Amino acid sequence: MGRHPMTSQTHSRTILERTLVGSAAVAGAVALVAGNGYGLTAPTGVGSGVVPAVAGVLLLLGALAWTVELVVAGRAAAEQPALATVVAHQVTDSELLDDELEEEPDPMPGRRDVGRVVTVLVAIAATAALLPVLGFSVSMVALLLVLLIGVSRRRPLAAVVVAVVATAAARLVFETWLGTALPTSSLPLLSTWGL
Repeated sequence: MGRHPMTSQTHSRTILERTLVGSAAVAGAVALVAGNGYGLTAPTGVGSGVVPAVAGVLLLLGALAWTVELVVAGRAAAEQPALATVVAHQVTDSELLDDELEEEPDPMPGRRDVGRVVTVLVAIAATAALLPVLGFSVSMVALLLVLLIGVSRRRPLAAVVVAVVATAAARLVFETWLGTALPTSSLPLLSTWGL
């Protein structure tokens, strides 16, 4: 049996899904390379590159899992039209046919959801790329603000408080408890403040 021709909506969906998977893989690779550049180990134990490297590995694993899911779904979709044709020939009552072949709601995310996914991926990649310039503290506060305000739609004041407190807590854990030197800014204005 031949393959069922791809509709315009299905084709657009396929392109969008592949673009998002590719973007996740690129963001993961950028974070992994940046983390490796900062060093995964330090004389005291954990290096400053562990967090971005782990984030990169998780993004790459997510992209791989998503790719497998797309391949499996593509194969199932290619077989589905043939099955629907067989069922249509077996059932003569059009009302019964409509009930049995009723389509499920489209699980594809809308534009807002896709925008959120793209925002997260770009924010992670930008944070990894700007970490040497802006340093850990400024980069993390900026990343958290983008995620809290741009993705989660939190109030700006609450987002600022959470971003600053979370970044301070991360510095406490890594610098004080684990003895890890976090990257500082290469900009003189920020580096003089210890950022």
